[in-house]
Amino acid sequence: MKLPNAKNAFVDPLKIRDYYLLHLIDKVPIDRMLSLLDAVALTAAIPGLNLVPGQVGTIVELLGDETFEVEFCDDKGKTYAMAAISASSLIALRYGPVAA
Repeated sequence: MKLPNAKNAFVDPLKIRDYYLLHLIDKVPIDRMLSLLDAVALTAAIPGLNLVPGQVGTIVELLGDETFEVEFCDDKGKTYAMAAISASSLIALRYGPVAA
């Protein structure tokens, strides 16, 4: 996406989530939206763990239909937070095209 003022650009994670939900949800089967070992980004803060929207983690455990254990690691691979997070607070990161 080309931004008019890329130097000071900020992409709101909630807008990304809303775009994803509005434009892609009908193209991805519901059971494939979030899976074990998916890279995900937070769409809501978790203040008790100092996690903010946009932070990236990995789903390491499926805790229920809509709840996942997500691990957050630094650039060196050291875990700095783990949390049980609702699917409504996550967005899957996709690194290629999603088949229709």
